[in-house]
Amino acid sequence: MRYFLAFSYNMHDSSVSIADEQRVLLVLEAERYFGEKKKRCTRAEMETLIDVALRHVGIGIRDVEGVACTSYLNEHLPEPLRDVEWLAEGQCTLQGRSFDVLILNHHLSHAAMVHAFPGETDVVIDACDGGGDFGHTHFTYRCHNHRLEQLPNKPIHDAFSSRFYDVVSRYLYGRIMSEGKLMALASLGQPRREMLDFIRGNLPLFHSLKHEEVFAELRRRFPVDNYVSSRTAYDLAASTQRLFEDLRLESVGALPADAPRVMLTGGATLNIVANTRVREYLGSERQLLVPPCCDDTGQSLGALLYYCHERMGLRVTANMPFLGYSDRIGEPELGAANVSDELVHFLSRGGIVFLHRGQSEIGPRALGHRSILAAPTRKNFDLINHIIKKREFYRPLAPIVAYESASEWFAWQGESKYMLYAAEVKDRARLAAPGICHYDNSARVQTVAGGDDPFLHGLLVRMGQATGCPILINTSLNPQGKPILSRLEATRAFAQSLQGLNIRVCHDGSLLAS
Repeated sequence: MRYFLAFSYNMHDSSVSIADEQRVLLVLEAERYFGEKKKRCTRAEMETLIDVALRHVGIGIRDVEGVACTSYLNEHLPEPLRDVEWLAEGQCTLQGRSFDVLILNHHLSHAAMVHAFPGETDVVIDACDGGGDFGHTHFTYRCHNHRLEQLPNKPIHDAFSSRFYDVVSRYLYGRIMSEGKLMALASLGQPRREMLDFIRGNLPLFHSLKHEEVFAELRRRFPVDNYVSSRTAYDLAASTQRLFEDLRLESVGALPADAPRVMLTGGATLNIVANTRVREYLGSERQLLVPPCCDDTGQSLGALLYYCHERMGLRVTANMPFLGYSDRIGEPELGAANVSDELVHFLSRGGIVFLHRGQSEIGPRALGHRSILAAPTRKNFDLINHIIKKREFYRPLAPIVAYESASEWFAWQGESKYMLYAAEVKDRARLAAPGICHYDNSARVQTVAGGDDPFLHGLLVRMGQATGCPILINTSLNPQGKPILSRLEATRAFAQSLQGLNIRVCHDGSLLAS
């Protein structure tokens, strides 16, 4: 058996991915091993991460036949190869062994996530984020018969990126990587014309000026003392969100219209409200693909998939999203028969479960392998959001629901496997599941089909039978400010740190002793 490895540095979210000739075995995100959220590796740390990844799948560096990597900020590459337009060839040394490596452009690696979807014979791709090689932020592609080609950008693609969203979030929160919080804050406000016009009319300034210069202009026009209690902050967030949605819709509208499938990727794709509007725009005639690791957490996986599919001609599969770091590779799959009466009884009586099973999810969303689950009551929302995770009052918790029941509780049709869309909450859900309703009456819904995850689907069905509501709160299993947990030892320690709360760890389908 041959093995292939890819690694990626980025500004944040460094990672290593490994595949054999048939499937992706592991995506090891630096944050999951080092315990530092959004972790960027140094060169020495990347060597450590590669060593851990190899040992985790049971091979050594001598077993690796081919290597790919992304160019952007890559400390293993010479300076001239840390920015490339498309592909480049180079050499690097990993674990003391010299390799000829295939080097991918940052956005090409985002686009190569298309190879994780079965049947990607004709897909147009919109890759948008805050920046990559040469400072570029937006590219479009087409995948035809398993081969990617770059398309010419239209004017909207060159004008639009997620930078203005990042700048406004930094202005309000005083720190980077607060875009998710801004999206939640937007639900408290209303878009204002003067705010929309100012931001849209000055998009080049948001791209080119130093942040402090933009902050000064925002302070002059839209002063905010405290974002938590400021109507101006709420409306500025809502205006920024609305403009982002409109621009992403224009961006997708400028793509070739003859492809039956469209994929959104890049960090901008974590904006679930924009994704939902794009999905509605495409309608039932064209399918929208959104990978669960659409942000930089998927960079090494994209490089690996490109190498295997387009360089080696190997159609390796990727069991998204459950490819992450864990206690061990190859834990047994759980079925509906593994849903115990004890688990259903505990949840239906108001208990909170730290669900830990199999390989962890890759990307920023917990999707049932490293999840905090609870009945969707307001009490559980308060306990999880304010006590366990210590989040701001306006941050929502997501619902997980059996696929066949989703349309009964939400204004939603079809799948939402990766929690990357926003669905309107129906009246019956608002009454029976108040813990998952956001201020704008939306919910970041995840649907689970029996064929995809028989254990989690079986649990939801059993909860529906026990309580009349087949919905659970599902949020990521992590302490405040920390990444999603990977190892059972850490999960148990987190639960034990919360003494006095009705929490149990569920592993291999069984509730562990408190």
